[in-house]
Parts: sequence; C-alpha cells; structure tokens
Amino acid sequence: LQSLGVTRIDFVVATHPHSDHIGGLIAVLTAYNITCTPTVIDSGYAAATVTYQDYVALAQERTIEYAIRGQVYILDTYVNVTILNPTSPLEFDDANENSVVLRMKVLNVTFLLTGDSEAESEASILRAGFNVTSTILKVGHHGSRTSTSLTYLEAVKPKVAVISVGQGNSYGHPHQETLDKLASMGVVVYRTDLNGNVVITTDGINYSVTTEN
Repeated sequence: LQSLGVTRIDFVVATHPHSDHIGGLIAVLTAYNITCTPTVIDSGYAAATVTYQDYVALAQERTIEYAIRGQVYILDTYVNVTILNPTSPLEFDDANENSVVLRMKVLNVTFLLTGDSEAESEASILRAGFNVTSTILKVGHHGSRTSTSLTYLEAVKPKVAVISVGQGNSYGHPHQETLDKLASMGVVVYRTDLNGNVVITTDGINYSVTTEN
C-alpha cells in the first residue's frame, strides 16, 4: 500500500477472524494511524485467538461498523459498495460462511470481493436476489473447491478472476475443480502464487491488470 502511495484508507474491511485474513490488518492498522484508518468494517464473528485479540485492540481505537447485508457505502460520485454478506443476525455458525462479501461498482466496472465465503453463503446471497454480476471476481476461499459453486459463477459472469493464494500451501489451493470451472467460462485468471501482487486499475469504463511477476 505504501509503495502505491496510499496515505489514507477510509475503510478497512476485516472479512472474518481467521489469521490469514486479519493478521496482515494488524500491520496495516499499526502503520496507518487512527486518523488515516478511521473506520473498520467487521463481520461480527469473533474468535478466541491471540491474533484476533491483537486485531480487535487496534480496531477498537477506530470506529467499528458491523457489516449488514444490503448496506450501501457511497465512496464517490460513481463509486459505491454493497454488502452482500453476512446477515444480521449472523446466518451461519462458521467464520468462512459469515465472511464479509462486497460488490463494488465503479461506474461500469464491478468487483466482487468474497473473503472465504463458501457455497452455503453464496447460495444465500443468490436467494436474497442481489445482482452479483461482476467484471472482476476475487475468488472465494483461495480457490478452494468449497467455494465458487457453478451456479454462483454463472451468476457472477466475471471476465477476470484473482486468486489470492500462498505458494506451495498445504491445502492444495487453488483446487483444480475451481480452475476448471473458471476455464470453462473463459475467465482470465491471475494467481498471487504465480503472478505476485495483482493491481487492477479502472476509470469506470476501462480497466487494466498489472502483476508483479
């Protein structure tokens, strides 16, 4: 973020309390002081881990807002974010399924940011009737077979998919089933284990993807 010249973050989103999703936020909240990161959006699902406690201690110095399905944040004239998950009260007894899922609209270019949302919460989002069609999909749960159901993927209709995944991870992510589904729909896939950092830039009409590798 600092190498990209980001000096202020208006909203930090903690998708859910697993350490691979909030551990990095501890560094972000430490590096960016309270006035530069004033609002933290949280899933509302707690965990009994030291990492979670460290995150909460820093988040509580800011304003914490709990994500609620249907809530819309207006970020700019042509930029808005709709929270698609979780529900209030929380629908699932599972951290992944209660992940914060966001659809960001930048004029004509849309992004679906899914956390570790899996098939059950994907189905819940579809049942709720939300428009999930998105130009860019951040693939759920690191490309696990438990996420990105075919029904969901067909509703999203992404042109580009980004899989955030650790190189040589012990889970075997991304799973081949997910890669096959994306390939069958002609989606261009970027993976952080192969491509390094992935940066997507848009003016709301066109978009470009640049990678570290």
